[in-house]
Amino acid sequence: MQRIRILAAGLALVSTVACCDTAIAAGMSPDPTGLWFDPAESGWGVSLVQRDDTIFALLLVYDEERRPTWYVASDVTADGPAGTDAGAMQYTGVLYRTAGTWFGGAFDPQSLTSAAVGSIRLQYTPGMQGRTIDLTYSANGVTVSKEVEAQVLPQAVSTEPPQRSQVH
Repeated sequence: MQRIRILAAGLALVSTVACCDTAIAAGMSPDPTGLWFDPAESGWGVSLVQRDDTIFALLLVYDEERRPTWYVASDVTADGPAGTDAGAMQYTGVLYRTAGTWFGGAFDPQSLTSAAVGSIRLQYTPGMQGRTIDLTYSANGVTVSKEVEAQVLPQAVSTEPPQRSQVH
């Protein structure tokens, strides 16, 4: 009987911890991990990876000189409800511009730099059931707001003729 009480107490403790951990580590729902873009504006996008309640965002854009530029936000977290839509949590973080070693040269860890240049805010578009995200970011004093949708890659099409089953 003592073993059953100890086992029951242990299970109660584990379920309490698991319950609390799930509540803390909820994150955006549905999980936004993937590539997002505006289909009317090809050539740029945002890649999101969610782990528990933290999102890593990578913006793939062009700067004022039309050069490809990456901005990263490695700690995008919930910042509270957005507007009046009860389920629309917003996620915010600091946006950084990074630089490093040229890809064709020897790696030099001393060349790695990062500078905070602005911020990023993500939230699912109210009423769209997680199909689009309202993305707002600022970099170097310029603020951009867009509604983005998930980039869906087409299914691979086989160029091989269909296999015929052998009748015995």
